[in-house]
Amino acid sequence: MKAAGLVDTLKGSGFFTVFAKTNEAFAKLPAGTVENLLKPESKDALAKVLTYHVVPGRLSALDLKKQIKAGNGQAELKTMSGGTLTVMMQGKNIVLKDEKGGVSTVTFPNVFQSNGVIHVVDAVVLPNILPWKSTIGTPEGERIFSLLPANATDSVGREASQPLLPLCA
Repeated sequence: MKAAGLVDTLKGSGFFTVFAKTNEAFAKLPAGTVENLLKPESKDALAKVLTYHVVPGRLSALDLKKQIKAGNGQAELKTMSGGTLTVMMQGKNIVLKDEKGGVSTVTFPNVFQSNGVIHVVDAVVLPNILPWKSTIGTPEGERIFSLLPANATDSVGREASQPLLPLCA
């Protein structure tokens, strides 16, 4: 978040819904791309990827399910990057579909924060426009862009599977 210059944005006024990626989500992607995104010349692309995971407003899992039902099985969310995420149900799970057709499942919903809510997802969702073909990858074990607060619990008191870094460090 710091590398993309987004800390002040997320600390600002207003509520946000963040679809937070775990280290495992990054591990599923091609290696080397995080390094590319962290280069100074890639700051805009990094900001676009990160803000693609953020939606204005505080949308709980129940709110998302209501929007999906009202949309006859899916809802479109406008992200802070200007892109669109499609949200739908797959069984009892909320699933995101990105502009490239990739899907991500909400694995840990409703981590409420003072300025919004975090939903942990199992894959990185990507905006349609990136300056290179490869997506995001990270070396094994590296903790980059993890957004779930340490020792967080969801709305029913379940603990996260692993402690991660805070939303805005």
